[in-house]
Amino acid sequence: MERIRFGSRLAVARDINPGCEDCLVPPLILQPLIENAVKHGVGGLLEGGTVTLRAERDGEYLRVKVENEFDTGTPARAGQGIGLNNVRGRLHARYGETARLYANGDSGIFSVEIVLPCECESPAAAVS
Repeated sequence: MERIRFGSRLAVARDINPGCEDCLVPPLILQPLIENAVKHGVGGLLEGGTVTLRAERDGEYLRVKVENEFDTGTPARAGQGIGLNNVRGRLHARYGETARLYANGDSGIFSVEIVLPCECESPAAAVS
């Protein structure tokens, strides 16, 4: 829907490393991160921008990063927002201390990275 709303002002890039497709992630865990990237990042840029989704394996962990450009002239919002707190809470409820969420806004790029154990669906589980 956002692509319709923003048209050519919204570009999406994907950089998914091999091996990541085997890792399961909680349903809709990335949706609020991407929505925030569009709403608070690309949406505030007159010319629009790019939302980039990156994923890589790091041993037994999966690292997923959502990055977006933002207007450095826009005053920073207080706190980390409901979306990030909800994702952080969901990760903690599912994985405890083994999952992390990192957020950073630097030099006109805002990034949110989640690090979680790579759990693979076994072929036997897929059949049942």
